[in-house]
Amino acid sequence: MFGLRGETIGLDFYFSDRSSADALRDVAISCLSTGAAFSGEIVASRFANARAVSFSNIFADEIRTEKIKITELQPVMEDKDIRIVKIGMHNAIGLLDGRPELLSLKSISEYARQFDSHPVGIISEGWEFNAPGYEGIARDKGRKCYATFLHHCHLLSPDYAAILNEDSLRSVHDLKPEESLDQFRDFFVNSMRYGTALTEKICTLYSDAYIEPLNNGVYISTCDFLNPTRTSIGVEESRTRSRVVADLLTSWNSSAK
Repeated sequence: MFGLRGETIGLDFYFSDRSSADALRDVAISCLSTGAAFSGEIVASRFANARAVSFSNIFADEIRTEKIKITELQPVMEDKDIRIVKIGMHNAIGLLDGRPELLSLKSISEYARQFDSHPVGIISEGWEFNAPGYEGIARDKGRKCYATFLHHCHLLSPDYAAILNEDSLRSVHDLKPEESLDQFRDFFVNSMRYGTALTEKICTLYSDAYIEPLNNGVYISTCDFLNPTRTSIGVEESRTRSRVVADLLTSWNSSAK
């Protein structure tokens, strides 16, 4: 479905202040406002009160691919008896020619479903990021990912977000420092959510990375394809720091309860 093939890259966003359905809707509207076009296809379940019923696996209920008109998308995203888990979008990031990219909820654990909403990803193909000889294409795609990601972070103000290759961002109740290898290598942290002190601590940890302040937080990048100064940090070192960030965010969340 939607024409994605092979290795993927995703711009993933986590929101604690809105439901899964609202988060997917808001990301879709943000994409449409920046020139994306609805492909005409969604993946959804239909049952009583589907929009509000909590769930973990995005494929847990009966789902099907549906074709709808662009004029129907907004009403369907608000319909209380429809649970959308995927939306096709042309030019959501702008990495594919002629084929739609994908907006998708990300599955969460059974534990997290008691408290939490699903992260949302804008997914495209990204095999060039790990393919020798394709560095020029990776840089071009990286610039688009970087610009699109920062725009959505500014507009949507997620708690945190990340650009991920073949991985999915975890909700705060599913973050496990020992497993968070790639979650926070190229990422955004919302200083309005986590405060100046924690944000500054994270920036100090990444003092040799690319750091770009935004009006509502900070973008930090360790991959040279995903920042304008082509700054990079070694994979293993950046993964070590990613675990630290995961620990800081989960500890803050625990103390804030």
